[in-house]
Amino acid sequence: MSRIFLTLSFLALVLIGINLVLGFAIGPLHEAARRYVEAQRALQRVQVAAQVDRQERERAEEAVQQASGDYRPIRARYGLHMLVGIAAALVAVLVNSISITYFVGTSRWCREVIEAYGLSDEFLRRSQRLKRRAFAWAVSAMLLVVLLVALGGASDPAANLSSGDAFVFWHRIVAIITFLFMAWSFWAQLGLITANHSVIEEVMLEVHRVQEATAAATERASSE
Repeated sequence: MSRIFLTLSFLALVLIGINLVLGFAIGPLHEAARRYVEAQRALQRVQVAAQVDRQERERAEEAVQQASGDYRPIRARYGLHMLVGIAAALVAVLVNSISITYFVGTSRWCREVIEAYGLSDEFLRRSQRLKRRAFAWAVSAMLLVVLLVALGGASDPAANLSSGDAFVFWHRIVAIITFLFMAWSFWAQLGLITANHSVIEEVMLEVHRVQEATAAATERASSE
């Protein structure tokens, strides 16, 4: 489990890091989008005007083409950033979900084994303490991903042209925080998974001890 979690955590961090770089390399998206929209609106005003000068129409069409030529490459970089961001968010949530599922399953296993073999409740308490700490890290990381995605959507000029650029700064700050927090969270969860595995090994040793004692008692009773 530790190796699988480490591999998936590394993949999530690589995707988040790559997308962080892509985000900073987009360029003046909102400025280009505004120029493109304004050029289109100017062309529409010229087209619906009662009397339109031919040269004025040509200038408006050239302005739209120029604005479109400036906007499309930036929009393409933003589209790549958005797609990689979706993949990074899904992988990050998946990794944290795996951690939660692991602790839910192992905690239930510990409870059932302890009750079946009459072992000390200390094993269960230790496992539950580790689970609570892992849950705190995992849930916090997933909430941070949700916040990051929400800010990314709010900064999209296609959805929020008038004030989307106001969210860009915060989107970038939260992206950096998310990368750093996610790395620390994965490291902390990896340590908790390792510690929980040690608890499971101790439980298994106790189970083997009880089984051996039961077998020995059964053998003695049969020999008598």
